[in-house]
Amino acid sequence: MKFDLRLLFDLLVRTEHVYEVMSTSKFHYNPKTLRYERVKISVFNVLMTAIGYLTFGVIFSSD
Repeated sequence: MKFDLRLLFDLLVRTEHVYEVMSTSKFHYNPKTLRYERVKISVFNVLMTAIGYLTFGVIFSSD
């Protein structure tokens, strides 16, 4: 088996690019398609998260 440095370099560059993209975006694994897919941000999800943080803050705030 012949080892090609260009192939290794190309693989490393692509892997680094995947890490950069995945670190800035949210992904989840879909077992049906066997792929990672971007998480879609919905208004409902943002609203429920904000309400959860506000509720937590009100319950555990010290007076």
